[in-house]
Amino acid sequence: MSNPVNYQNRPVPALTYHKIAQKHELGLNVVSPHRFRSHLYCLQKNSYRTVVSNQDTVHNPLYLTFDDAYECIYSEAFPICQEVGYRGIIFVITDYIGKLNDWDINFGINRSRHLTKDQLCELSKAGWEIASHGRTHQAHTGMNVGEILRDMRESREIIEDLTGISVFSYTPPFNTFLPNLFELAKNAGYENVFLQKSVTPIRRETPIRIIERRMVYGFDDPANIMKKVEDNSHYELYKENIIHFCSNATIGVRALFTKSNVPR
Repeated sequence: MSNPVNYQNRPVPALTYHKIAQKHELGLNVVSPHRFRSHLYCLQKNSYRTVVSNQDTVHNPLYLTFDDAYECIYSEAFPICQEVGYRGIIFVITDYIGKLNDWDINFGINRSRHLTKDQLCELSKAGWEIASHGRTHQAHTGMNVGEILRDMRESREIIEDLTGISVFSYTPPFNTFLPNLFELAKNAGYENVFLQKSVTPIRRETPIRIIERRMVYGFDDPANIMKKVEDNSHYELYKENIIHFCSNATIGVRALFTKSNVPR
């Protein structure tokens, strides 16, 4: 097992999950509960402790993040996190709280329900951070600046009205964004922007804190997880970016269905 890394002068590592479930789906974003548990116990054995974005003072801190806020995070991931004393950061698509993921081209078998208001409030009370993933999961590349800013502001306000707690963090849908993302995030009231770590360095002279994340897929074992948090494998990073590039080919297809996918 790998030795813990001292992050005193280094960025806090961050992992990103989507679904923790036993079901089979098209794609790579579903991690089984058994495998997820093995990830967390490996991290715990290597002395990592989870934090939320406004608190990173512990030794070997780690951000455990969940995109899209699926209901399985409450039913599957939450109990496992409680076993090891971990907390997470959930990025919510606010127009789909408690609704099916009809924003996605889900081919029927990938259809899932998002967390309800009550579930989000319970997670918030348990110390989890509830953050914004926008209102409709529309890629910024298909929106103008005014639409992006309004989407970022309104989604933050919806979450704050729901939980009664300030929203600090945002991540753009599909990890696609315009060059002025960081200025827009600052204007919308955020302090942090979470982005997938790229093989190309992200510029650092921004008015907001950038937190780079590593994507977790259904085939990742504990050894891969340690490579991601310790950032010591170029192969893993290139693999994540290739998978992300391929998955983003669906943005154009989703755009064709946007008008018909009204939340129900």
